[in-house]
Amino acid sequence: MRDLRRILGDEGARLQSLPKRGYVFAHEPAKDNGAKPGLDGRHPPSVDLSPPGSASTHAASIHAALLPPADLSRIIGVIYDCTLDPTRWETALSEIAAVMDAESAILSLNDLRRHRVIIHKNVGWEEEGIAERQKHMPEIHARLGEWFATGPPPDEPYVASRRLPPSYLDSSPYVQTCLKPRGIVDILHQFLIYTPTHLSELVISRHLRYGPITHREIGISALLLPHLRRAVTITNVLDARSVERLRLAETLDLLH
Repeated sequence: MRDLRRILGDEGARLQSLPKRGYVFAHEPAKDNGAKPGLDGRHPPSVDLSPPGSASTHAASIHAALLPPADLSRIIGVIYDCTLDPTRWETALSEIAAVMDAESAILSLNDLRRHRVIIHKNVGWEEEGIAERQKHMPEIHARLGEWFATGPPPDEPYVASRRLPPSYLDSSPYVQTCLKPRGIVDILHQFLIYTPTHLSELVISRHLRYGPITHREIGISALLLPHLRRAVTITNVLDARSVERLRLAETLDLLH
């Protein structure tokens, strides 16, 4: 929670503790409930997440609840299991997508020096959808490149509905031909590694029935970020050592 408050800055003061329940992100109720439109221009439905017994006229309403400790502990355990058994990534992504009310999730780790894909796992995307998304990677990378050029904090996620104007969304081939036909109204990119040699990201897609990404999903993303980042880093280190051993074996095989 200390790290989350640091990441949120002044907004961190709005994180409140509920005894034996967890934490909530509270804010003053706005006329539009603070909701932002998604990629389809719609606002998410207003949902009352106030704890039982709270007064409806309370000055601060609860915007979203973060993960209960038991759920957080379970997901963190599954994430670290993936470092020893990469087949567990599908389970981890399913858990993450479920708690974030997401339609799908993608996790990738790319070795930019050797043009190798070390991790590429997804849940919720059918094969045809992944192939269609791949066609739009130049557009996706262009928008993310523009965002990186502004120098955002390394832990700040990229949320499409909060970064892209409606005029762009109406004309975007990626949105119109890949996302909208699948009912996806928002995308969150959380970067785990972003260096000249490696790129790793978690991509969360939200469906129309849940609405755009909210503070709750951003908060959950921040909670899971350090664990995902460590797990991916461990996987990368183990892969690098495997590559070194393979190269050493190939070199020794060439010696007479």
